[in-house]
Amino acid sequence: MSRREMLGLTGAAAIGLSPVAKAVEANLLGTFQCDAVRGRVSFSLGGVDRWTIDVRRFAGGATAPALGSGPVGPRAGSPKLRVDKTERLISFELTNARYPGTDLPADMACKIERGLTGWQMKLRMKLGGFRASVPFERWLMGRETAESRVTFDHQLCALDDNSGLRLEGKADAVFHPDWTLSLSGKEIARLELDGR
Repeated sequence: MSRREMLGLTGAAAIGLSPVAKAVEANLLGTFQCDAVRGRVSFSLGGVDRWTIDVRRFAGGATAPALGSGPVGPRAGSPKLRVDKTERLISFELTNARYPGTDLPADMACKIERGLTGWQMKLRMKLGGFRASVPFERWLMGRETAESRVTFDHQLCALDDNSGLRLEGKADAVFHPDWTLSLSGKEIARLELDGR
C-alpha cells in the first residue's frame, strides 16, 4: 500500500468518525417523528415506529410478592407518563412502572435535545442506575448503542413466599429501542430457594 493510499484511508476513517459526518448521515436517514398522546409516546423514523413508551405495557408486575411478605397474589404497577415537547427539546418521565411479569422497575427519565450536530438523547433508568448519552437518530436506527455500567440489587420475581430470583452485582448494560436490555457480567443472577 502506498503512502498516498494510507493517508487516504486515514482521512476517510477520520471523516467516518466525526460528529459532522454522523449528523449528515442522520439527515440522510430523515427526521424522526414524535407522537404523544395521554399515556403513550412513540418515535418513528422513515415511517416506521422505532421506540414506543406506553403505560399499558408496564402495569403488570410479578404474580408473587416479595420474599416473606405474605400470600401470593397479583401485583400491579400504576405507571404514569409525563411528556413535554418543544421545538428543541423532548423530555419524558415514566414512573411507577414495572417490566411485565417481574418486580423490576421500568422507571426512566429521558431528554432528547436538538444540537448543532443533530438530536442527542440523555437517558436515565432506575434499574441498575443506568445512564447513557447517545445520538438519538443513530440509536433509533441501531447504529449507536446506549451503554452503561449498572449495579443491581433487585428482586426479579418471587416464585413463592420463600423462593425467588434476584439480580445482584455489577454488569455492563446495553438498552435498545425495542426495550431489550442486554447484560454482561459475572454472577449477576441468583436463585433463592427456601430463603437461601
